[in-house]
Formats: sequence, C-alpha cells, structure tokens
Amino acid sequence: MPRGQTLEVGAPAARPWVVAKAPASQTEPVLMLLPELLSAEAWPPTWWVAHLEGRPEALVAAGALVPRLRDPAAPAFPCLVRVLPGYRRLGIGRALIARLADDAARWDVDALSSWEAHDGAEAAFLRATGFAPNLAVHHFVGEVAQALPLCAKREHALRARGRSPASIRLLPLHEASLDAVTGLYRSHVGGSDAAIRRRIEAALAVPSCRQLSVAAVDESGLAGFLLATLQGGVPMADLWISDPSRRFGWVALMTLHASLQRAADMSATHFRFHCNERAVATLNFARQCGARQVATSYGYRLNLQPGAL
Repeated sequence: MPRGQTLEVGAPAARPWVVAKAPASQTEPVLMLLPELLSAEAWPPTWWVAHLEGRPEALVAAGALVPRLRDPAAPAFPCLVRVLPGYRRLGIGRALIARLADDAARWDVDALSSWEAHDGAEAAFLRATGFAPNLAVHHFVGEVAQALPLCAKREHALRARGRSPASIRLLPLHEASLDAVTGLYRSHVGGSDAAIRRRIEAALAVPSCRQLSVAAVDESGLAGFLLATLQGGVPMADLWISDPSRRFGWVALMTLHASLQRAADMSATHFRFHCNERAVATLNFARQCGARQVATSYGYRLNLQPGAL
C-alpha cells in the first residue's frame, strides 16, 4: 500500500465521512477493497471512495462500475460496492450507488447489475439500495452414484445417434492449451487474460483440482472444459464451459461424465454444481439425477430509467 494510505478497519463508526472520486494514488487501497476489479472485463473509467472527513487517505468504502454489457437479454453495467464493517448502515453504500448510477446514466445505460449472484447480507444491502432480483442461480448437491449411470446412458445415446463426434478426446485440463482455455473463458465471462490465467493456474496447482478437471478437444481445438474444485471436501463444477459453436449438449455431458468418473475414483460420494434459471438442460439434469437444491442466490438489477430511483 502506498505510504500514508490506510483502510480504517474497525474504526469508530461515528466519525463523519465524505464521498469523492479516487485519485490514481489510491489505486492500491481501492483494489484491496474491490479485488474483483483485477479480473474485470475492462478497467473502470472512474472509481468512487468514501473517506473520513479531513482524512482523504483513510478509506472506509469504495465503488466502481465496468462499462461492459454482460447480458444482452438484460443490458446493464456491472457494479461493485464494498463498505468496511464499522461503517455500514450509515448511508455510505447508498451514496456510492448513487454516484455509480449517475456515471452509468452518462453512458446512456438503463441499469446497473450486481457483480455476481448474492444471498444473505450482500443481497439485503442491494435490496436496501433499490436493486431488485433479476436472475436466480440454483445450487445443487447430487450423488455421484446416481449421476454417473445417467451420464453414461445419455452419452451412449448421443454416440448411437451420431450426435457427438468420434474424434473427440478427453484429457486432464492441465494438459490442454492454457491459451485456448483462457480464450474460451474470456469469451463467456470476460476479464483480462492475465487475471484468467492466474485463476486457472492457481486452481490447477491443487492436486485434487488437477485430478477432477477435464477438457474436450479434437482436431479443431478446444471444444469445452470443466474446472472442478473442492467445496467443503465435495467436488464442485466451478467453471463448466462449452464452445458456443459446438454447444449441442454433448460437450457439457462428456466433460461432466469424465469429471464425475474421476470423482468416483477419488471415492467421492457427492458433487456440487450450480446454474442460472435459463440453463434448462442443467436444471433437467439436476431433476433427473435427483440432485438436492441447497441454495438459491440472485443476480440483482437497478433500473436507472427516469423515476426509477
């Protein structure tokens, strides 16, 4: 952190505060508050901070938006706000959201969206500042012993009907081209290549992740991959992505089948996965394999049209 910059962790909440644009010298403390920006699709044109009155170096909150439309079905700029615990419920978050809304309006954008799906305290904060639930994300736990036969049956049916290419090969993800994996991830989620590579390399440095994660390739290159991690000791499909030009179900099915077989080889009895409410095929799979829904989180959206705030 630059000399003289501080984050007021645990400071008394009664001091007055000021919201201002962050100068370049505050880049590092802002990124400490908002580390998600390191993997953003683009750098925020402006970021806002809240600091103690008369102490611009003492940051208590930060907020930023990224000028990219992630979801064509519901165009909005993703935004991120974080307030240190000792300074919550004082209106700071609401003030930062208002600044971000003004910034988005200058781009002629009708809405802000939450950075990711939330539940709990984060969701309560978004609702309190005017955001409304926009997209549900369902979280499941399934049994490996029930899912494996279903995957095998479906994959056999696809092959019998000629719906999956005979040339496809499944290999450990760490043996696939990292450039290709990075590019496919970026095309779906966005972000900088450097940040994506760091995330994937960090995950694959864990032996269990290397064992569970698979890629599907053929002579045309990478068709898709499943990056699996452990959550509470249970294998979880963390990134499950198929090439859009070959998204006819077989890529996702084959990578899931291979990863589940690897989970069974590790003596795992359960697995975790999640999907949004538009992923009909994955929701059908969850129902058919008897997976149990354990949570629902929501993406949130703030309408910026006149009269909405």
